[in-house]
Amino acid sequence: MRRVSGLIGICFVLVAAPVHAQRGSRPAASTARPAAVSPAEAKALAIRAELADVLLQSQRYSEAAREYARLVDADSTNTRYRLGLAQALAWGGRYRDAERELRRLAIARPRDVSVDTLLRAVRQSMQPRSREAAEWVREQPRYTPYRYALARALVRERQPRVALVHYDSLLVLGATPSLLREMTDAHRAAGDLRGGISLLQAAVARSPSDTAVRRAYSALLAEGRQFDAALAQNDTVLLWGRSAMALVERARIDIAREDLDAAVNDLRASVAITPTEEAWLALGDIYRWRGDFADARSSYDEARAMNPSSRQVTARFGQLARDERPAVLFGTPIDVEAGWLSAASFAADRVGTRYSTLSVLRGFAAPFALVGSTRVELRDLRERLSSGAARTTGYAADVALARGASRGALYGEVSAKGGAVYHPDAGSRPFGAVAITARYYAWAATAELAGGPAYPSLMTTAFLTPADAGGPWLVEHTVTGSLAGPIGLADAGVSIRRSDFNDGNRRTVVQAYGRYPLSRRISTIYSGNAIAFANRSPLYWDPDSHVANAVGIQVADRRRRGWSYSATVLPGTAWSEATPYVRESLLEAQGNRLRIQLSATGELAYRARGWEATAAYGWGRLGSYERSDARVAVRVLP
Repeated sequence: MRRVSGLIGICFVLVAAPVHAQRGSRPAASTARPAAVSPAEAKALAIRAELADVLLQSQRYSEAAREYARLVDADSTNTRYRLGLAQALAWGGRYRDAERELRRLAIARPRDVSVDTLLRAVRQSMQPRSREAAEWVREQPRYTPYRYALARALVRERQPRVALVHYDSLLVLGATPSLLREMTDAHRAAGDLRGGISLLQAAVARSPSDTAVRRAYSALLAEGRQFDAALAQNDTVLLWGRSAMALVERARIDIAREDLDAAVNDLRASVAITPTEEAWLALGDIYRWRGDFADARSSYDEARAMNPSSRQVTARFGQLARDERPAVLFGTPIDVEAGWLSAASFAADRVGTRYSTLSVLRGFAAPFALVGSTRVELRDLRERLSSGAARTTGYAADVALARGASRGALYGEVSAKGGAVYHPDAGSRPFGAVAITARYYAWAATAELAGGPAYPSLMTTAFLTPADAGGPWLVEHTVTGSLAGPIGLADAGVSIRRSDFNDGNRRTVVQAYGRYPLSRRISTIYSGNAIAFANRSPLYWDPDSHVANAVGIQVADRRRRGWSYSATVLPGTAWSEATPYVRESLLEAQGNRLRIQLSATGELAYRARGWEATAAYGWGRLGSYERSDARVAVRVLP
C-alpha cells in the first residue's frame, strides 16, 4: 500500500478546471525536504503525509486540511504540503483560506501552471470584495474573469458608475449577451437608464436578429416608461415566433402601463403555449390586485404544482393570505418607505383641546440593503384652561432606518428612528424608537421601545407653556407589543402598551380587536380597550380604570389599484370613574359610572402605479365628551 500511495503521489497531475471538477487530484511531489530533521521525524512526517493524502482522496476535506496544516507547520518550505492544504481547503468550500495559501505558494513557485490554474479556479468560486478583485486585476490585468469579478464587486458595493468603467473595457473585447445584461444592470443601479438604453440600442443595431438582446432592450425601455417603443421591440420578437416567455415579457409591459386586461390576455396565451411559473405568478398577482382572491389562489396553485419548493410561490401565498385577511397591526409609528409622503392630521375634543400636525417625509435607499427616511413636522397644540387658552407650536425632525428580510411566507423587519422636537417657549428634547415586526402568512407581531415628549399621547400643554415654566418636560418611555391574525373565519388582534412618565405615573393600555366577515365587503367588528393609571394627576386625564367595549358593522373594499374604502360604526358602553378631560373636566366625577359610547370611522383611498392618496375621519362620543380625528396623506412612490 505504501508503494501504491507513493506512485499515486508522484503521478499527480492537476487538471485545469473549476474547483469542484479538480477534486480527487493529489498534491504534486516536491523536492523540498525538512531542514535538520532526524530520520525518525522524517518517517513520521512521511506517514502523516500519506494519511493526509488518503483523507484528501476520501473527500474528508476538513480532516485532510488539519493534517496538511500540521505538516506545513512542521516544514513551511515544503510546497507539496502547502498545495495539499490549499486543495483540501478549496474542495471543502473554504475558498478564501485556500486563496491565501495559493498566493503564498505562487511566490515559491512563480511559473507553476498547476498552481495558477487552481488559484484561478478558487477565485472563480469566491465572491470577492472590490479591493480584493482590484488586487487580482493588478496581478493579471489581461485576464478578463478578474476584471469581471471587479466590476461585479463594485456593483454589489453600490459603486455602479465605477463598475461601468471596467465593463466598458470588457465591451471593447466583444459584446456577449451576459456582458450586455450585466452592463444594463449596472446602468440601472447607477440610475442611468438612458445610458443602458443607448447601450442596448447599439447592440440591437449590430445584431438585429439577436432576440435575447432585443428582449432586454424592450424591458429596459419599459422601465424607462417608453412603453410604445418597448411594445414595438417585443412585437418584433413575437413576429419571428410566438414564445411563451416573450408573451410574459409583453404582459409585464402591459402591467407597467396599467393595461391589466391586455396583460391577462397575454399571460393566458403564454400558459396555453407553455405553462411557466413566471406566467402563473404574474396572472395571480393581477387577480390579487383586483381583489379576485379565488382566481389568484388558483393561479398560484398552478405555479406551486410546477415548482413546489419555489420561495417566490411561497411568498405569493403569504401575500395572498395578508390581502385576504389583512392583519391588525396596532403598529409601530416608524414609517420607512421609499418615495415622498405628505400628511396632515387633526384631533380635537369638546373640552377645547386641539392637536394638529403637518409633515413631509422623504424615503430613500441606503447602503447595506437598508431603507431610510427623513421627516420634518410642524406641531400645534392648543388647550382651553380655566385661566385662559394655552398654545404651543413645535418643529420636529427625525431620521429612520429599516432592514427587512424574507424567506418564503416569513417576513421580518427591524427599524429605528431618532430625532428631536423644538418649542420656542420650552427648548428642545430628543425622541426615538426601535421596533421589530414579523409576519407569517396573515399573522403579524410587533414589539417596540419608544421614548420622547408625552404631549402627543396625553394631549396636554403641561410643562410646555410659560404657565408651567420651571418644570421639566413631561416625557414617557413606552414598551408596546401586539399580535394579530386569523382564527377560523375571524380576524383577531391584541395590543399591550405600558408607559412610564417622568412625573412618577404609569399608564397601561390594552386593546383588543375582532372582525368576522358576513360577506365579501361586510363584517361585524368588536373593539375593546382598557386604560389604567397608577397615580392621579391634575395635568391630564388619568382614570384608575376605564374599560370600553363596542360591537358594530364595517363595510370595506380594499384594492391594490383604484379606489378603496372603509366605513365602521361601533356602539358600545364604557365603565369609568371619571369623564374624559384634559386639565378641565367636562363633568364632575361621580364615582364609577356606566356610560354609552358611540364611534364612527371612515377611510377613502385611491392607489395608482406611482402614487396613492388617503383621507380618514373618526368621531367618538362618550357620555358628554366628544372627540374627532382626521388625516389626509399623499404618497409618491419611486
